[in-house]
Amino acid sequence: MLNPREERELREVFGVFDRNGDGLISAEDLLMVMHSLGMKLNESDANDMIREGDVDHDGMISFHGKSYARVIEM
Repeated sequence: MLNPREERELREVFGVFDRNGDGLISAEDLLMVMHSLGMKLNESDANDMIREGDVDHDGMISFHGKSYARVIEM
């Protein structure tokens, strides 16, 4: 379980990846942020990363639940 400071920090990072503010991170969101950071990531890799963390199989990562924590561990 996260303490309040850790949760706040994770929410801030999540907000960077959640480009449109819908509370979800899509493969497109991930790809755009990674490219803006100068990281080489192709669409297939972004989809794979989302798929690995997508616990409810909707093609997105949400902050709640275990899905975001799984992506952070990657």
